[in-house]
Amino acid sequence: MRFLSFSLLISLAISLYSCKDDGPCEAGDPDVVGSHCNDGFASNNTGPDACDAHGGLDHMICDTSEFSIGIISGTITVENLDTWAAWRDSGEVQVTIFPAFVLAAPPAGAGWGEIPDGFFGPGTPGGRFPLAAPYNAQDPFVLTYTPGVTQYNYSIEVDPGTYSALAAGFRHHNISDPNLRTAPLGVYWGNPNDVSHGVVVKIPIGGGQFLTLLDEPAPTVITVEPGDELDLDFRVDFAILPLWYQ
Repeated sequence: MRFLSFSLLISLAISLYSCKDDGPCEAGDPDVVGSHCNDGFASNNTGPDACDAHGGLDHMICDTSEFSIGIISGTITVENLDTWAAWRDSGEVQVTIFPAFVLAAPPAGAGWGEIPDGFFGPGTPGGRFPLAAPYNAQDPFVLTYTPGVTQYNYSIEVDPGTYSALAAGFRHHNISDPNLRTAPLGVYWGNPNDVSHGVVVKIPIGGGQFLTLLDEPAPTVITVEPGDELDLDFRVDFAILPLWYQ
């Protein structure tokens, strides 16, 4: 009888710790740290609606090793929709996110940030702009023009880490110069009611002087933790297109 009681105690102890060891566990368990959804996404949200946008709940999580990615999503509000309509056959609108900023000459440079005057050589203007391709350059989230619609939803899966900019850009089909091909329509900068293109653009005017053509607030640096679902809304303005490509 004592042996049986001891066995029951061992079984109880194993059951108490099995949640952390095995990953899946039951709702209400004190060790629950997230939700694993039917589409495979593992969220650190433990609420009843955690998987509403991901096909429903598969199981609860209490092993943080199940977290591998984060999701950034939100709504982009468009200004000057008629300009997009006029240009829509010339290119596509891509929502992209840039890696952490590294100030270095190509190919080591990366991200979106401040570049000093003369960094790329004597007499070259600096400014604020991306130094390399976006994190999701090979698989951008593309917005499709819809007449009369001024709000568009987007969603991007990202690895955990720090990102220097979330932006929407118009990528021109007929321009090959990487410095001019993509017009910055707008960036996330913490103010969803106003547009920022996120760039400082200068041109040399002689004598080591530069003329600033655009001076916009910087993008917000974004940190993504495993299982994060960040809701980031921002605005874009298509009025920049005829200026950027003139």
